[in-house]
This record gives sequence, structure tokens and C-alpha cells, in this order.
Amino acid sequence: MNNASAQDQLVSVIISAYKRHDYLAVTLRSILAQTHANLEVLVVADGHDPLIESLVRDLEDPRVGYYFTEHAGFPAVPRNEGLRRATGQLLAFCDDDDLWDATKLEVQIPVLLAGNYGMCTTDFRYVDQDGQALPDEDWHAKYFGEIDWKMLFHSMGFVCNAAVLFSREVYERVGELNEDPQLRAHEDTEYWLRVLHAANGYFIPQQLVSYRVHQGSIQKNSAWRVFQSRVVFHRSLRRTLPITHNDYWRKYAKLWFHLLCDGWSPAKRLLKRMQSRG
Repeated sequence: MNNASAQDQLVSVIISAYKRHDYLAVTLRSILAQTHANLEVLVVADGHDPLIESLVRDLEDPRVGYYFTEHAGFPAVPRNEGLRRATGQLLAFCDDDDLWDATKLEVQIPVLLAGNYGMCTTDFRYVDQDGQALPDEDWHAKYFGEIDWKMLFHSMGFVCNAAVLFSREVYERVGELNEDPQLRAHEDTEYWLRVLHAANGYFIPQQLVSYRVHQGSIQKNSAWRVFQSRVVFHRSLRRTLPITHNDYWRKYAKLWFHLLCDGWSPAKRLLKRMQSRG
């Protein structure tokens, strides 16, 4: 990392947006309310959206800009457009329906600067469409301190896309997100696995992000379709990461167990306990 102080760091925040105008307005307020005010916010619409353009213009905040791509139907494309336009030494994503606590960047930046880390992430909470916290046991509690790609690979996911802060250096080393449509809903995890393969990461066990769960969420799907997409995703990982035969089949067994346990609460709790042990 460079030697600039924490408050001098320009953070480029890339928001991929698609038709969720009311949520986007709240998301932007949470980002612009950061106690770390040195921000560049790039709202990138998946397809030109005059309402989003108007929303950004009405903010009258020079830190926020509106951009758009051809409609792709998944967020990797607008995220990559934002990465190409970003000028900050630190980078972050936020979806147009998620929320940041006001001190998120203030907490993360010193950690990222102090360590030899390519990325820093935090714990997060689930909220409903009205922003109310959902009851959920904190299965991410074991993840604190340094993290690596194998920890993420063998989990069922503990990195929330909106919680990550990463360096320009690691972005230049790793490159852009994979825009393969088959990775829809997994392109963020695939990217963080590549980032963590290139550089160590750090997990801060504070819930500084709210991940919104609602009917329009990209993750809403049947258990079988989720299983199928995860199998395709993990097969693709073998082309980019040094996954051993044993590690691959261990993960494949977990995916089957997850599918079979879906809908049976005691088994799902047992599975989560197993996942929390790696």
C-alpha cells in the first residue's frame, strides 16, 4: 500500500444499478454519510436509465457520477465499467439495494493500510425490504483476522460483496470480473477467490453492512437451481485456481449435502455448524 494517511485515501465506490430506484436512493445516502468523506461514487446502470440519471443529478454532489453500459442482465458488466473509470487508490462495490454503516470505511481503511493485504472485508447483517434486521445466527463468527482463498472456497460464503474494500494494486494484478453469464450470482465470489489467491485478506468481525433480502434479489431461486449454478461455478474455478482433486470433491459433497438439507431446519443448522468449522 502507499504511504498516504487514511484520511487522504480516495475511495472509488462502484454501484451497479438496475431499476431499483427507491432502494438506490437509500443506498446512496448511506454511502455519502460515511465519516470518511474522500469519495468518488460511480453509479453504473445496466442499460441507460433516465430515472437513475435524474436521481444522481438531483443529489448535486460532485462526488457522484452517473454512467451506463449496454444492458447485460447481470452486475459483472457495470462493475467492470466502474473499475475502468475509477481513479481511487482504494476500491469498493455496493449493490443498489445494500447499505453501509457510517463508519465502514473509517474502520476498514487503517486495517488495509497497516497490513500487507489486498482486500479487507467485514461481517454483515441480513435485512428485509424495509431495512429491518432479519433473525439470523452469526455463522461468520469464526472468520476474523487474516483470511485466504481456501477458507472462502471451503465455506458456503462469508464475504459480502458490499463489505469489501480492496486496493488498486490487487485490482491491477487480478484484472476484472468474469463476465460469463453462467456465473451470474457467483461472479463476485469468483472474483474474491482470485483476489485472495493473489494477496492475503483481512476479515473484521463487525457488522458494518446490511445485505438486503427481498423478492427482487438476484440470489432468490429454488434450491435445485442454486445447486446447479454452484456446481457450474465450482467447475469453472478449476480453470483459474490450483484446486486439488480432494478439495474439489470435498466441496462437491458439501454442495450435495446442502441441497439435501434444504427445507429441514435441524439439518440446515448442523450444516452451518459444519461450515463454520471450515
